[in-house]
Amino acid sequence: MTDDSATDTGLDTQLPRISEPLEDLARLAFDHAEALCAPQDRCVNYHRFWSLLRVLDMDGRLPRGGPFLSQNFRDIAPQTGRLRVLLAGAADTGVPALILNTVLDAGLAPELTVIDRCRTPLSQIGRFSEMCGLQITTEHGPLWDCTETGFDAVVTHNVMLFNTDGDRKRIYAMAARVLRPGGRLLSIETLCDSFTPRPPEKTEEMTASFVARMRGKGLPENELARLGEAAKAFWSRQNRAEVYPEARLREHVAGAGLRLRRLDYQADDEPTSPRVLSSPKSRQLRAFVASERPA
Repeated sequence: MTDDSATDTGLDTQLPRISEPLEDLARLAFDHAEALCAPQDRCVNYHRFWSLLRVLDMDGRLPRGGPFLSQNFRDIAPQTGRLRVLLAGAADTGVPALILNTVLDAGLAPELTVIDRCRTPLSQIGRFSEMCGLQITTEHGPLWDCTETGFDAVVTHNVMLFNTDGDRKRIYAMAARVLRPGGRLLSIETLCDSFTPRPPEKTEEMTASFVARMRGKGLPENELARLGEAAKAFWSRQNRAEVYPEARLREHVAGAGLRLRRLDYQADDEPTSPRVLSSPKSRQLRAFVASERPA
């Protein structure tokens, strides 16, 4: 299949072999994000609520991309039986859990490193590593400052829209630098030509709907007030950096010296989760992109 083909990439994730202790991790972020998130990063409203939203309103399911990662991990599996993966950017433990389970399902032993500029998800990942019994190395800093090299795969998952175009170039250059020859950059990203701020009335509507669902689950009123406040702050945030059209992605891949192997689309036209519902109304497509460092 050529890199221009558009197919159904299979977004349903299999039942995980390693489960996140998500309620504990969500409480960690909800209670400590204000102290852990750096004010200049403007991420506290996101990190404080995201894991809790997954617990309360998304059945704790893992992020999308299992089949895409699985096929690529199998393609590049070293003879050693161990797969070294770098995750550049993490909202919480969801994508790390997805990677670990996908590597294990491929019959490989995972060696996972996560780099992020925010200490909140890194704290969650550290706790998750202790509880699941698998070593996860964490690095705190910009996504392009990874100090390790020789990775079989670098993964990005919905981070490019939250970085400027200049920082995107740095992330691609970092991937090219840290990958072994023949290693792959596996990107699950939202591409769009435009996006618009969410109107305040839409935020109010989404917040009221969320609180009503939580009330229907029997949560006490005093807890609903705190949840409603956090939900409104989460859906009010406007921290996308710049639009990201396909042409720019192709330029970034080529500019980093990587070879584009495959680019598939899955449209987010039908809202299936609060995460999709929280997106501003715009033309956007989920892209599954495999780029390879030449051997």
